[in-house]
This record gives sequence, structure tokens and C-alpha cells, in this order.
Amino acid sequence: MPCELKPKDIEKRFFTCEQLIQRQQRKGFLHRIVTGDEKWIFYDNPKKKKYYAKPNQSLPSTSISTPRPNIHGSKIMLCIWWDQKNLVYYELLKPGDSITSDWYTSIGYN
Repeated sequence: MPCELKPKDIEKRFFTCEQLIQRQQRKGFLHRIVTGDEKWIFYDNPKKKKYYAKPNQSLPSTSISTPRPNIHGSKIMLCIWWDQKNLVYYELLKPGDSITSDWYTSIGYN
């Protein structure tokens, strides 16, 4: 059986509701949303060979070999989180690491 509220209690509830509405209008909620993504990043670190020649001497074209570019390259996992205004956190995972629930809890985002 519902109880009847006294005028004083009704006034308290009304005041609380007004404060909550005003607070929401002032702050909004977008500042609390954090979004994340995982992305494979492909990279290639070619090693260059040094060639020495005497001054005013050019190297024969047969002595300089250019390796074919590595079309597959290497890849590393980038995990990144951001909010409405800026970057919150990012991490490059080590090769062989995978993203699990244990990984998420170890970085502090539960």
C-alpha cells in the first residue's frame, strides 16, 4: 500500500529532481565515454648497406645491389583509447601477445 507524502517530502523530491536535471544540462555525458580500438600496424625497417669509394670514383652498377622491398613487412598490434577531447591511453603489444580479458584488467580498464 503506497504511503502519502507530506508536502515537505514532495518539495525535497522536486528539488532533488531539479538539481539532477540542471547538473546533466551543465556537464552532459560525452565526457564520460571512452572508446577503444585495436589495429594491426604494418611496418618495414630496411637495412641499408654502406659502400665506400675513393674520391671522384663511382661504384660499378653491378656492385650495388638493391634488395626487393618486403611486401609483407612486419606487423604490431596498437591498442588505443580516447574520449571526447583527447587520447586517454595507447600501447603497442609485443609480438606474440594477444588481447584477453586478463590483459584489459592488467592495464586498469575494467
